[in-house]
Amino acid sequence: ITQNKQQMQEILEIVQEFFDLNKINVNAFKSELILVNGHKEDYKNGIDFMKNQIIPKKSTEAVRYLGVWIQENGKKIYQKKSNKRKKYLMQDLVHTEKDLEKLNAKIRSCFHHSCGHSAKLPTSILYSPLGYKLFNLHDRQLQ
Repeated sequence: ITQNKQQMQEILEIVQEFFDLNKINVNAFKSELILVNGHKEDYKNGIDFMKNQIIPKKSTEAVRYLGVWIQENGKKIYQKKSNKRKKYLMQDLVHTEKDLEKLNAKIRSCFHHSCGHSAKLPTSILYSPLGYKLFNLHDRQLQ
């Protein structure tokens, strides 16, 4: 994250030198750039990295970073697939209520942290169909 294109280009040149010195191969085609509050011409020009030009994503396009889709406006879109994977893994297991509550607490804590919410956010909002639609493992086990 830099304040302008020149700073970003300088950092990328240092990064490229580091990769070259350490004989690290990088697939620059997989690099993506989000430009925040840029001018129209900045969206056309892009930046140079590893002998490739990286063009910024459109302001409406999202980029996936560590499982989170991020847009220029800072909007984050969380994937629901991870919950589906957990659901299928949990189907064949039977846990005690105490174990399920511990697991639910860890899931809630992780969710609060990843969304940037306070831990004091009411649990009902997390499980509500009008809220985040997080599933309760105890309820899931009863099905």
